[in-house]
Amino acid sequence: FSDHEKQTAVWPNDGASLGELLDSLSLTPALIAALDRAYVEIDADIKSRRAEKNRTVLDLEPDVQLSLGAMRNVQRLLWVLKCAMPGSKYSGDYRAAASRAAVRALPDARPSGRRRRPSSRSSEQAMVVNTLALWSMNPGVVFSEIAEEARSVVLTSGTLSPVASYASELQAEFASTLEANHVIDPQRFMAMVVECGPSGQPVVAKHSTVSLMSFQDDVGAAVVAIAAQSPDGMLVFAPSYALLSSLFARWETTGHMDALKQSKEVFLEPPGGSSDAFAKMMTRFQETLARKQGEQGPATRGAVLFAVYRGKVSEGIDFADQLCRTVVNIGIPYPAFKDVQVILKREYNDSRSRPAAADDGTGHAERLVSGGEWYETQAFRALNQALGRCLRHKDDWGAIVMLEARFAIPRNAARLSKWIRSYIREYDSFDDAMRNLRGFYATRIASDKAALASSVH
Repeated sequence: FSDHEKQTAVWPNDGASLGELLDSLSLTPALIAALDRAYVEIDADIKSRRAEKNRTVLDLEPDVQLSLGAMRNVQRLLWVLKCAMPGSKYSGDYRAAASRAAVRALPDARPSGRRRRPSSRSSEQAMVVNTLALWSMNPGVVFSEIAEEARSVVLTSGTLSPVASYASELQAEFASTLEANHVIDPQRFMAMVVECGPSGQPVVAKHSTVSLMSFQDDVGAAVVAIAAQSPDGMLVFAPSYALLSSLFARWETTGHMDALKQSKEVFLEPPGGSSDAFAKMMTRFQETLARKQGEQGPATRGAVLFAVYRGKVSEGIDFADQLCRTVVNIGIPYPAFKDVQVILKREYNDSRSRPAAADDGTGHAERLVSGGEWYETQAFRALNQALGRCLRHKDDWGAIVMLEARFAIPRNAARLSKWIRSYIREYDSFDDAMRNLRGFYATRIASDKAALASSVH
């Protein structure tokens, strides 16, 4: 596999098996067994010494320290190597990938680890980074140990949908499954599929359309219209930072960004995964909404946060009450089609989804879903994770606007969580959708004001 930034070789391939690769690296079963025995002895010695000294870091020699984190990493590496070794019942579930990538590094690193901003691109230095990875294609490798040791296993989540793939992927049979409704009264949320933008043309965020100015302009006009009506906080999800960057650049030239700022202060989820940058952004977002929250109910001017599916905003962050009254979803977040891991996973699932693969001697008795089904499932699981950001408790309320024509296709709608697919309203007219959205907001705001007045008296 090769692109303009990275070259990747994978094993097994036509020339060599994974076992042959490991053997060429001197990672033989005998060596791994010896390392495993050494790890057990060292671990026992460390626990004994820590029990005496009650220390979190063990001094082995004057200049050598071994932390709990280092020991965990060694344990995990040995576990993976044992599973991938020839003769293991899981050896067929692993793929190795050796990649070489050119990256830009900045010189003059400061002692703190922060680097100076270069004065020009000439100060950047090209580096080649080589990486060897061992990837498990089968989640059941890890889950099997849990299932074997536990008497019962209960999986609970608000975003398990689509449910059917879990038993297949985890290679486990679940005797009981339950897909429940949301605790929120259906009158307290509105879920809509808006197939067209203000131009009247279908909105389809595919690779072949997202770079079109007509698409970017229509999405910009739609987001501006929704933001002008939405009270308090608003989240907008897109499949990638690259798309958000393109949209922002276009909207700066068309005036859509200026129009958006008339209704909302604009925030962007920081790319790169920096916890510090994310925390600072969230603090500013929350402070903005707190400052604009009036005593008589939701403010007419709030804040909008643009984020990506599978990012920090979409998973695990609580946007209760005024922090989010509207979620806008752009596109369907399919994994990168040409990503090496995605390609290998699809091929692996396809090879084990056929009847002949049901019992291939590797210990797998269950057929997997096909590669295409797995690919679809990953997209809708990420989507379902993002949909419920505005509904966090039974007294919360909010609107979910899926700005994508493909959600009107029955097989796509069927992949949404049960609590939302039962109440979806489809609109092929943007104006009709906005009219009903205004009515929903007006009803909920009036209800909040009445409840506040009642509590005062």
